[in-house]
Amino acid sequence: MKKILVAIVLVALFIVGCSNKSDDAFVQDIANALESRWKLTDNASNDKKVDQAKKGIDAELNIIDKYENKDFKNLDFSTLSKEYIRELNNGLSIIKTYGDDISVFYPKWTDHQSNRSKILNKINDISEIKVSPKYQDMLKEVLNYKIDDSDEHSSEPRKEFFIIDTIINSHEIGNQVMSYKDYQSFVEGKLTLEGIVTKYGVPSHVIGGEEGDSHIEVCYPTDETGYSADLVFENKKTGFGDWVLSKKSVVETDGIGFEKYTKQ
Repeated sequence: MKKILVAIVLVALFIVGCSNKSDDAFVQDIANALESRWKLTDNASNDKKVDQAKKGIDAELNIIDKYENKDFKNLDFSTLSKEYIRELNNGLSIIKTYGDDISVFYPKWTDHQSNRSKILNKINDISEIKVSPKYQDMLKEVLNYKIDDSDEHSSEPRKEFFIIDTIINSHEIGNQVMSYKDYQSFVEGKLTLEGIVTKYGVPSHVIGGEEGDSHIEVCYPTDETGYSADLVFENKKTGFGDWVLSKKSVVETDGIGFEKYTKQ
């Protein structure tokens, strides 16, 4: 009888030990999966963004798909692992179904990114997700990703915009020579898969851009209150050449479609 009890205790300790290892391994593999994704998507050219997003999700799933039915000591991980894997598969479905229809794809992709961020935050609250130093800023962006779901309409424009301070200032256009169409692709590419679109309208509205123009003005929707971020890129050469961010401000729009707008 005593031997049976000892055996039962040993088995129980073994199961608990394995569960503890699953918890630690899961969080570490979340970090590994994110880094694998970013290695593929960070250097993607603009015309390959959607394709690279699919490859990035596949890279994550290759690492964490095995945790869908794992036993965890922390039962929250059992739920969150399933939720995250399900959301990644949802992202694949969005790409497959709507990847060629930008007007439909953007808001669905934004919702997906928001849901993914919420799950990662829950995981991070339980056990910190630790990535390599070079990816810490990217992790911060993902964890801080938010959509404004508030029904309250502010009477004052927001003074800080994530899209201005985090994305535009950290991604230079560099010395690329672009046509107007290429520039639109650049704008849309940056917004689409870096989580800077909202579900309230199109991702960008480009003003100007004819051959020889000295500047291009771009509006980025931010919320449903009628206020948006407005950026002006100046061309330091004749025609399309080196584009430099020269001005950023808040604009009040008449409707989310930006058919009309008034500068503040």
